[in-house]
Amino acid sequence: MKIWIGGIVALLAAGIAIYLGTRSSGDDAPAPAPQPATLPAPQAPQAQMPAPSLPNTPPAGRTATDDGSAKTYQIEGITVHDHRGSNAGPPMDLPPNMHPPGSREIPVSIVSAFSKEVRRVVFDCTHDLPQAQRGPHSRVEGEIVIAIKDGKASVTKSLMQLRDTTGDVEQVRQCIEQHATGLSVDGEGQADLDGYSIHLQSPILGR
Repeated sequence: MKIWIGGIVALLAAGIAIYLGTRSSGDDAPAPAPQPATLPAPQAPQAQMPAPSLPNTPPAGRTATDDGSAKTYQIEGITVHDHRGSNAGPPMDLPPNMHPPGSREIPVSIVSAFSKEVRRVVFDCTHDLPQAQRGPHSRVEGEIVIAIKDGKASVTKSLMQLRDTTGDVEQVRQCIEQHATGLSVDGEGQADLDGYSIHLQSPILGR
């Protein structure tokens, strides 16, 4: 009986010794070396996008000048407000042929009759213009102002310019203006009218 108890005590003592030895060896093991912290990769700065904006477009029917204003000058006593801008070339030499919306219009037949008469004047005044002064698209552009009185339509004022010509053509231009002023055609029963402008164009025919 004593031998059996002594064996149990010896076994318990051996187990305790093994347990304490294992625990002691675990406590004495060196702690693992700390790992360096991993920082997130730097992010590239995001480009700032410009705020959207509407294009700087001038209103329909108008070309803005450099400072947004119009050049004002006169053509034969007619005030012109030129909105074409600084790159449009020289000032206009003919006033714009503009009629207010809803204003009175004369029949096309009267306009055609005046156009025919002006072409006759252009032919007579340019007949002696040297061929060397004529270009491939030589023409006369102009504006006539008419009045209708007592059934007759007459030109009260004319302003003409020669295009695609060279040299001095001032005498030819004056000839056309002088002979165009005073032209008359049938008023076709139209009521009296004053100060109605018509823009005309006529080619300069060969000699």
